[in-house]
Amino acid sequence: MLPPALLLGTAFPLLIASVARGRRGLGRSVGSLYFVNTIGAILGSTLAGFALLPLLGVQTLMAALAACSLAIGAVFILRFAPSASRRHVVGLAAVASLLGLLLPAWPAKTLNSTQWLYFGHPRHFHRVVFTHEDVHGGFTSVIETDFKDGTTKRTLLTNGKFQGDDTTQMNAQRGFAHVPMLLTPNLGKALIIGLGTGVTAGELARYDWERIEVAELAPGMVEAARDWFSHVNGDVLRKDPRVQVR
Repeated sequence: MLPPALLLGTAFPLLIASVARGRRGLGRSVGSLYFVNTIGAILGSTLAGFALLPLLGVQTLMAALAACSLAIGAVFILRFAPSASRRHVVGLAAVASLLGLLLPAWPAKTLNSTQWLYFGHPRHFHRVVFTHEDVHGGFTSVIETDFKDGTTKRTLLTNGKFQGDDTTQMNAQRGFAHVPMLLTPNLGKALIIGLGTGVTAGELARYDWERIEVAELAPGMVEAARDWFSHVNGDVLRKDPRVQVR
């Protein structure tokens, strides 16, 4: 993180220095630069977050933005740098941009190893069966682990973080539904915040609720629960019309 932070911190003062030639008009030049920078920051974050990220994905977007930054840098080098060094620097920028766009896709198994998340030994599993990337939840995935007795454990992850599974965490996921029922006299409407594997929603649907609403942020989580954990949640998202996911 240190080199990008240093370069980003250096870029704006250098840009100010490039436009501020002499005292006359200094305030107008710097003010105009700050104005353009602020507008660019607003439009850039909005465009990247709501349009480019869903369209391209994180890796492709990062590579494309890096290439754009190199191109902008090359333009400034052509404008201000000594002529002897221009050709070499622009050539390096072009090669770096091309290499960035040709990088292989990030390996899903490495992203889900969680060694970088929990700062311990990497999680052991055999395969990634589902991945979904969106702005709301990031990188949602389902992994499977085979055991010697012939059983398979299926685990739901968000950005490598554990969200639930179909074996060891089943009692906890069921308990989230059954324990509150001990204190609930009115079976009108129920609200579940966070879908997860859908097991809690499936257990709550065993009771005579009139309506069950689930608030979930990530579309990928809904897809994972519906398609990969229906064997433990009773396929509640398809079969029970009382259950509505929002």
